Amino acid sequence: MSDLSSVLGKIEAGLNESIDSLLAFQLIQEQAHYQLQPLMSGAPPEQNMFFLSSTFDSMKCLLEIEIEENRRLYVSQQKATELVKQDVFGPALAIRLQDLSDIDAAINDGEYSRYVPGVLQGKAIVGSANHGGLGEGGDWKSWCVKLGDLSTVFTRLAKQIPPTHPLAPTLGLMINMLNSTHLWCEEQRRLQIAIEVLSRPNEQNGPDYGSFLRLELLELRRQAVPLPKREEEE
Repeated sequence: MSDLSSVLGKIEAGLNESIDSLLAFQLIQEQAHYQLQPLMSGAPPEQNMFFLSSTFDSMKCLLEIEIEENRRLYVSQQKATELVKQDVFGPALAIRLQDLSDIDAAINDGEYSRYVPGVLQGKAIVGSANHGGLGEGGDWKSWCVKLGDLSTVFTRLAKQIPPTHPLAPTLGLMINMLNSTHLWCEEQRRLQIAIEVLSRPNEQNGPDYGSFLRLELLELRRQAVPLPKREEEE
């Protein structure tokens, strides 16, 4: 009985670690979705930002499923522990132990465990939850930095889950979309710099001859997209 109690204790610790990781993962997803909302809303249609938005929604649903399964398994573990303490060995305990057997196997796998619904062993995920905000008055450079930071965070998360995990394909798509959006923001950053340089007066040596750049400026401004802002900031 002591051996069984010890195993159940390890399963409880594994479930607790998993719920911490899943909730931290959920927080990262929510923060990233909130921070990128102005960018997704303000981008032109050809940027297909609805793919990025849909990826956030899919990730949210998958995480909620994992969290609910973790909580169900935790109840099963608690019931099994109570049955063992009361020396009740029979069908009720057998069902609970069968329900928990995959968790025990995943824990014994170590750091790179097999996929078990509701189980996510990744202590570093909790530390990734505080990746900061965008700050006030962000320019295109700030958006580039934020997208790069988020890509790094989600890449780090992807390395901590089994390839067979349902979140793995969604994470891969998320990383690709963040990198693609980063390239677009970098183009906008360069456009903005070009507009500022070409439109700056240059009268040190007499008349300003910059007016011949007007058509070029008009084309650059046509390509430029207004800087994203939240509705409450407008």
